[in-house]
Amino acid sequence: MMDDYTKANLDWWNEAAVVHAQGDAYELASFKAGKTKLHFLELEEVGDVAGKTLLHLQCHFGLDTLSWARLGAKVTGIDFSDQAIALAQSLSQELQLDATFICTELYNLPAVLDAAGEFDIVYASYGAIGWLPDLQPWGRIIAHYLKPGGFFYIAEGHPFMWILDEKSPDLKPGYAYFSKEPIKDETAGTYAEKNAQLVHNTTYGWNHTFSEIFNSLIAAGLTIDFLHEHPFCAWECFPGMMEEGEDRFMRIKDPQKRDMIPLMFSLKATKLAGYTQGT
Repeated sequence: MMDDYTKANLDWWNEAAVVHAQGDAYELASFKAGKTKLHFLELEEVGDVAGKTLLHLQCHFGLDTLSWARLGAKVTGIDFSDQAIALAQSLSQELQLDATFICTELYNLPAVLDAAGEFDIVYASYGAIGWLPDLQPWGRIIAHYLKPGGFFYIAEGHPFMWILDEKSPDLKPGYAYFSKEPIKDETAGTYAEKNAQLVHNTTYGWNHTFSEIFNSLIAAGLTIDFLHEHPFCAWECFPGMMEEGEDRFMRIKDPQKRDMIPLMFSLKATKLAGYTQGT
């Protein structure tokens, strides 16, 4: 049974997927013409994926997933939005890119994807884990699908950034760092298409501490290879206060504040050979 929070989020994402595919922010026409959706950060830190199996968690409508496919990875993308997965499958066929897309709520993935220990890489990025209320099963699922010696990679909003009030010109704290309660948002539009008119405007998200992120991966048997923190973000996390660079990352306009706040982190963790962990 789907809880009320997940149902509200699913309604929103089903609308958002269609809006994003039709809007300008995701530059779908440019992607079809060959432009990658990946940033220099993940390209450098993930490295060569040619011939490797890659599982993309919370893949939206598949542009990052298909970008990895263009680089030679054998990709599988999963997302709980049926509209997003339908779009991803259509794009895969249209562009003749070999990819598998599965519609499922993330926590239910082991019930629908029988591929334990088959992936070289499990991947997640940019605004993904805030939609998950609990990271302990997330960590176990990541470990479940990784081969021994395989690695998990994530580029994501920094936990410190998420406590700041995005509407405050002084970037004051507005959300609790340690709270486990869902954060309700009724902002119109989407993060990518701010003027979009949606029928469903209510979403729920969760802030996660660094300790929760780390411990969920460590408890699942992964070893942390690196943690990098960055003063830029893949989206405009503070509307009206940021500018886009040539590298497609957003930075705070005010030079006095630009290097004061960590906006993103990237992390790589490897599954130890010989370690087994149930889901």
